[in-house]
Amino acid sequence: MSLLLRLSIALAGGFALNAAFPDRGWWPLAYVALAALWLSLAKARAWGGFFYGWAFGTAFMLPHVWWAHEAVGAIPWVALSVASGAFYGLFGAGWCHMRRSGMMRGNVWIEAPAFAVLWAGMEQVRSVLPFGGFPWGRLAFSQLDVAVSSLAWVGGAALVSFAAALAGGLLGGGIEALLRGQVLTGVGAPVAGVAVLVAGIWIPLDSQATSGELRLGIVQGNVPNPGLDAFANAREVTRNHRDGTLALMETNPGPIDLLVWPENSVDYDPRTDDASAELVTESAIAADAPLLLGTNDYTPEDGRYNTSLLWTPQGTVLDTYIKQRPPSTSPSATSRDASLPRSTG
Repeated sequence: MSLLLRLSIALAGGFALNAAFPDRGWWPLAYVALAALWLSLAKARAWGGFFYGWAFGTAFMLPHVWWAHEAVGAIPWVALSVASGAFYGLFGAGWCHMRRSGMMRGNVWIEAPAFAVLWAGMEQVRSVLPFGGFPWGRLAFSQLDVAVSSLAWVGGAALVSFAAALAGGLLGGGIEALLRGQVLTGVGAPVAGVAVLVAGIWIPLDSQATSGELRLGIVQGNVPNPGLDAFANAREVTRNHRDGTLALMETNPGPIDLLVWPENSVDYDPRTDDASAELVTESAIAADAPLLLGTNDYTPEDGRYNTSLLWTPQGTVLDTYIKQRPPSTSPSATSRDASLPRSTG
């Protein structure tokens, strides 16, 4: 297989992996993408594996984090994509080194689980390094509406990614076996991959009965200028969300149970900024419902908290949630936490 063909397969696999995620949500392409990566790495040495893996990862991340282009501009978007793609390059190098070592002896039934373990490990590392990690685009996140997602009950996103990568590896190994004339393995490996994917059906998930309904009003205010310039329009963002709320209630007056604004919809904390509080309260009154909004709390000495507030039409805070790291990481980032009330819907 020529370099150009390997590179083409790797790039196609990266683009296919992106299509497995929302908005398209063509989740079976995740296994096709991993099979394409498997084939592009076949018989490659470690440096070749790094190159093809990096190409695969960059082709995946460029469209997958397109929102970064809108949020911060072209250069940071490309830099983030290329840097994230390097983790897939390290995966490719590691996989090629393992495969060429001879310890798996070309046995797809050993190779595919090793491929999946290495993939899941790469995702775990990417989720914590560097600078706290960037878990965006974990394979598990493409499998939300599939039986295999039930494995999250047992082992979280890591186990779901492992299972999906195992299915992709078995598909790639099966295709490779067919190309070598090994029909039994070529047919059996993909069938085994399907069995892995449907295993989640037997996970005993609790499906509690629900009653009633929860009516939400959701507003996305936006700003006229994408990129870093958007961060200079703080009050405009809040006014846009207020205007969007008024427009929503005019066209669909409700009633609603909860009004929802996104993260950073109110850059100036309405608990300390009167102008923001006025806009937020006006919106909650118009909706005649509590408003769940995202803001920033600059009171801590070591930085800021990314905070959600549940704001009432009376202009008071019913409850708060402060984004935090799990307790196993930085203690300073876990010092404050309050859960929002739960509603049955």
